[in-house]
Amino acid sequence: MTLLSGRRPIGIGEGGRREPRSTHVDLGSKPQPGGAVLTVEVEHHSLALPEHAEDRAHQGVACEVVLGAIEVADHGADARAGVVPFDHALHESPSSTLAYARGHAGYRSPSLSGHSERLALQAIAARLPMPIGDDAAVVDAPGGRLLLAADLVVEGVHFDLSLVALDDVGWKALTVNVSDIAAMGGEPGHALVSVVVPAGTDLDRLYDGLTAAAEEYGCPIAGGDLSGGDSLVVAVAITGSVDGEPVRRSGARPGDALVVTGPLGAAAAALATRPVGLAHRRPQARLAEGVAARQAGATAMMDLSDGLLTDLRRLADASGVGVVVDEVPVADGASREQALGGGEDFELLIAIADPARLPDCIPIGRCTDDPSERRLGDGDLPEGGWEHTW
Repeated sequence: MTLLSGRRPIGIGEGGRREPRSTHVDLGSKPQPGGAVLTVEVEHHSLALPEHAEDRAHQGVACEVVLGAIEVADHGADARAGVVPFDHALHESPSSTLAYARGHAGYRSPSLSGHSERLALQAIAARLPMPIGDDAAVVDAPGGRLLLAADLVVEGVHFDLSLVALDDVGWKALTVNVSDIAAMGGEPGHALVSVVVPAGTDLDRLYDGLTAAAEEYGCPIAGGDLSGGDSLVVAVAITGSVDGEPVRRSGARPGDALVVTGPLGAAAAALATRPVGLAHRRPQARLAEGVAARQAGATAMMDLSDGLLTDLRRLADASGVGVVVDEVPVADGASREQALGGGEDFELLIAIADPARLPDCIPIGRCTDDPSERRLGDGDLPEGGWEHTW
């Protein structure tokens, strides 16, 4: 929602000074466009936003704000320079001063540094002209809908060269991008591969893996770039196409079933073995399964790259639904913990009204009409999975 302006809040003194023990902030019920700047100081308590229950599990960066009735526009209604997205302001750094106003030069979007991946992506999204958040971007092209995805693998973050070979790194770098296309129900087109190459790197072996994956998934490498550097980085950008509407993360509805394309935890279990097992070294993109899910009427879909616990929350948040997990399918040799939070399985998580149309998938739960609900069996869905920090 977008707060344009409003009257001076209760509990705030002249000049924006905080009155002692003022933890209740009422922004008033009739904000006036073009009105005075409101600077609100609040105490550092856990953030509670009844109108944004889907975000509650991830909050805690700022303060407790009790909102009265606020006249707001939706995100797209007044999207132009000088209109402050209210929820972006609430994701500011832990400073106790938050400024909301139309045309207020002091407003700052969330910082792009010193945050988690989730907060950084929110800050980036606020700067871009079109929405982001799916496994691949969807753009209009002369020939129809075009899918665009990009991903990179970084030495010391995504792989350890004492445990995997360079051809495994090449295979993984291209496959994780193909998986993003699969998660939209699409087919891959072409790839561009850019590599930061430390001295002594065997590029031939790296490209053995890249070209093997390109042949496996029918996604030829059309070019790229090379640069020298201290650590090996392989960045892949990929195109894709889709026959009809792509499946996004945001379409799940209450009552939809949640299914996955296979058991989970195999990649994490393979990483824990010595030598490292194939499920970690050579992940598989579920292209045929993604197309089948789209054709069967999947309402939402994404690949499980960061673990079920993290990625299920992302799908639920994007769709504005609650989720209940009844069963966790565990791969042979894996633990339940690895199935929940291990990541890099690249199975597809699918919401669908009629799961009987995907008989080869494994039911795990359902979507509910309470956007705050995150449940595993009889308890809360625990935190877990992977998220980059810096």
